[in-house]
Amino acid sequence: EEEDTYGAIHFKDEISKREKDKRYKELMILQSKIALENNKKRIGGVEKVIIDDYRDGYFISRSQRESPEVDGVILISCKDFKQNIDAKQFIGKFAAVKIVDATEYDLIAEFI
Repeated sequence: EEEDTYGAIHFKDEISKREKDKRYKELMILQSKIALENNKKRIGGVEKVIIDDYRDGYFISRSQRESPEVDGVILISCKDFKQNIDAKQFIGKFAAVKIVDATEYDLIAEFI
């Protein structure tokens, strides 16, 4: 129900909270499957990303296809770095990456 809309003013909400929650869960399951399918299609692709952060051995980045704080991210593994790195020097920089794996919401990539 959206406040002040015709439907909210003229129609009584007859759907129970329990039914709404059930439908929401069903939609989220369906959406996660769709998101995973779409992300898997990007495996093998090369993308230009901007690096936003560094956490737990991964650079957090996004391409032009990911909106900040809305969409998933592209995680770039740092396992191939032989020595300790100053992650801060990479934040805000662009990089070319290859997508190597996908989850429902995020992509996994490697620097190329």
